[in-house]
Amino acid sequence: NLETGWGHVHNLQVPMLECQKCQHDVICEYALLEKGQRFWLDLDQDAIFSSGTCQSLREISERWGAILGGNVGLRTINERINQLESLAQKAHEQPIKDAPDIVQFDGIWLTIQSQSEQVKQEKRHRARKVRKGERVVILVALGFWQKEEKRAIVDWQIAKSEAHTEWETLLNRLYERGVTPENGLQAVIRDGGGGLQQALDLVYGSTVIDQRCIFHKLQNVA
Repeated sequence: NLETGWGHVHNLQVPMLECQKCQHDVICEYALLEKGQRFWLDLDQDAIFSSGTCQSLREISERWGAILGGNVGLRTINERINQLESLAQKAHEQPIKDAPDIVQFDGIWLTIQSQSEQVKQEKRHRARKVRKGERVVILVALGFWQKEEKRAIVDWQIAKSEAHTEWETLLNRLYERGVTPENGLQAVIRDGGGGLQQALDLVYGSTVIDQRCIFHKLQNVA
């Protein structure tokens, strides 16, 4: 059976290939549906989108359960979300042929939950690892293309601080991927952080316009 966002598909048959000489199964990959696949693509996409909007695994599981009429394990949902890790790594490596005219840099601070080695007993006497929060900053590069009137995140990096060494890693990767004055980059917009300014001086020097963000200036004045 196949579960979808529109309901159940019962007794769906996926063909099995067999070698006519040795009578063994032939291993192959199907374009749309794999043998033994339980969930359709729309539910996979829902898990990824919901995670991106900060919904918890339990919230996603409860919603899926209401749609499908049964329980869906947290691990099942988490496995689908973790598929993004390899795609994110590829995104950091892809060349950028059409560099944005302007790139705005900023750091977004948040808390990431993780498990510690400490174990405690919960109310039902089950052993659980203690969760702890770690403050990290996501260094973001937001690109603007003036002719196309579009904007998009061109790269990002999770860091421990906004020190110049952290920014320098992100800027060097952008430069190597093609975000250069030769490919169309004209200006960068930033806040007043000294770490970012130092990294920009090291990587781009005076080859692009360095513009302070007006929003950050007004915020500091207020």
